[in-house]
Amino acid sequence: VACQPQVVTPDPQIAARRQQERAALPAVTTVEKWQQISNISQPENSAPSIIPLDNGDYRMYWNAPSLNGIGSATTPDGLRFNTDDDARLINAPAGQADCSIGKPWVIPVVNGYRLYYQGQPDNCLTPITSIAANARIFSAFSTDGLEFERDPGIRIDVGDTTGLTAAG
Repeated sequence: VACQPQVVTPDPQIAARRQQERAALPAVTTVEKWQQISNISQPENSAPSIIPLDNGDYRMYWNAPSLNGIGSATTPDGLRFNTDDDARLINAPAGQADCSIGKPWVIPVVNGYRLYYQGQPDNCLTPITSIAANARIFSAFSTDGLEFERDPGIRIDVGDTTGLTAAG
C-alpha cells in the first residue's frame, strides 16, 4: 500500500489569529544564555497546577515528596520559575486520613486561595502518583497562596455514602 502525506487546509480563523500573535511578538535583538540553578523536575514531582496571582505573576504547585508534601514556584512571565521556600502543605501525621498528600489543584477564591488535594491514609511516606485505594479529596485555605491551613473534614469521601473506593 502506498502512502501519501495528508494535506490539511488550516482553519482561516486559526491562521489569522496566529498571524496576529506573531505580529505582536517583539523582534529578537539579543540571545540570552540560560543557566539552570536548580532542578524541580523529578519523576515524583508531578501533577502541576498553575494559577494567576493578583500582582500579575503565576504560581505553580506540584507533588513534592522531597518537601514531604506540596511545593510551589513563582514566575513573573510563565518562563522563569523561582522555587518558593518550604512546602505549601505537608503530609499529616501517620494515622491521619491525609498522611500522604499530592495532586494539588488551587483556585482563587474570595480573600485568598483554596487548595484541593488528594490524601491517602496508607503508605504515609509514599508519593501519590495514582489514585490509591482509600484516597480522598481534602482542602486547605490560604490568604497569600503560600501558607495553607487545612479545612476541617473531607471534601469527597469514600464509602457507602458516595459509592467510591477512591477519589482523585
